[in-house]
Amino acid sequence: MEFNEEIKKEEVVELITKALNYFERVLNYKEQLNEYLNNEEYNKLFNDLADLFEGLTWLNSLLEHLILFIDVDVKNIQVGTSEKSIKNIIEEYNQFLNEIEGCLKSKDYMLLNDIIEYEFFDMIRDYQFVFVELGMLVKKAPEEV
Repeated sequence: MEFNEEIKKEEVVELITKALNYFERVLNYKEQLNEYLNNEEYNKLFNDLADLFEGLTWLNSLLEHLILFIDVDVKNIQVGTSEKSIKNIIEEYNQFLNEIEGCLKSKDYMLLNDIIEYEFFDMIRDYQFVFVELGMLVKKAPEEV
């Protein structure tokens, strides 16, 4: 594995750690989102989801930059015990973000409820594992990257 720009390993590890911490906050937020939906507090829900969506988009941008820094073939790296590659999960995540964005724009509460209840947190967990996998690759790399 090689890095495309001069950057310290600790800086990359720190970015990945921040991303993983953000994932944990997102995963712990499910109850609040469900409460907003159950209480029909749609303004609060959409405000929080807009912020959450912005954070998830930032994670996507961070991942794209990390992949540019780290010379790895994302098509051939499987995530955890999953049969999915990093590339597959990134594609699914991007489709997922587009679906959430569509719900936010159209204010489709029913579909949004289904996404939050049945898909959202599994997708976030899969995407989190991508960062875990990249973190393990970075930790194995030489000190100066």
